Amino acid sequence: MTGSRPRDISPAQLVMLLLLCRLFVLFTDTSRSENNLSGPASLASVPLAAAGALLMLLPFFLLRRKAGGDMLTAFWRVGRPFGAALTAACGLFCVYTAASTAGHFSFFLVSTVYQNAKQWVFVLLFLLAAAYAAALGLEAFSRAGGFFFAAAMAAGALLLFALLPEVDLANLASPFLDPGALAAGTLRGVAGNADFLLFLLLFPRVRGGSGKTGFWWVALTAAVWWVLCFFVLTALGDYAGTRLFPLQTAAAVANLSVFGRMDLVHITVWIITAFLRAAAWLYCGCTCLRRLFPKVRMGAASALCALAAGIAAAAAAPLWEAA
Repeated sequence: MTGSRPRDISPAQLVMLLLLCRLFVLFTDTSRSENNLSGPASLASVPLAAAGALLMLLPFFLLRRKAGGDMLTAFWRVGRPFGAALTAACGLFCVYTAASTAGHFSFFLVSTVYQNAKQWVFVLLFLLAAAYAAALGLEAFSRAGGFFFAAAMAAGALLLFALLPEVDLANLASPFLDPGALAAGTLRGVAGNADFLLFLLLFPRVRGGSGKTGFWWVALTAAVWWVLCFFVLTALGDYAGTRLFPLQTAAAVANLSVFGRMDLVHITVWIITAFLRAAAWLYCGCTCLRRLFPKVRMGAASALCALAAGIAAAAAAPLWEAA
């Protein structure tokens, strides 16, 4: 820790945190959307989207090597109005994503677990916990993220082991039967990855971070994503496309004699990823807010961002209920 700021984290901590944040998107994936792809095209698009993600990160590291500093500092170097506008835009997007995470979190619970509960209760409790974690600082919830990462990987291994008897390769076909779907899935995998901004905002807080950090994040996330998709699709087949939360359905199908059904394990891991994702986005929102208003303390910034996220999530609640 000598010579480093208290809020700095290691490259491994950033990779684990971002991987868990990205997994939350898979956990909340809804297959009944007309925009979702067939199983084979989804599997083939994962490595292609990963390659596209690495290409998108390349300009960032090239510019960082020449200009140094972080992205927000670069905004302000262009000019105060330009820097303020883009910093505000980044902050609003961070708050929006935290609100979206809270919305997905509460919608999942009231639609699959606590069907008679009020959605706003979960939003309130969730954002309070995430705001407290963000106020503690990046290092605090990143340390917890290391433990949660190990727990999530262990739980995932148990889930996949339990799904083995249900795997049927006949559920897969050639991914090249529909090149248009493959191209659409690749484009959506790259353009829809909001965690790019999370990486760009958190990377300056990494001790000794280099381009390898971005590579390991993208590569490991793609590997885990592909394995989970493979097991879900081969275990459920076409049935996966009819389910609101396919991964939760696969966990309910999986069974180990010692643990019983695995859906409780899935829900536990899902809550962990949702909490870390919301905390990370609220922290980045606080970072943007404090660039605009340097005198605002971290606790107050966290409370303001959480309040804005809560209002946005409450406003969008009817859309979730109608989905």
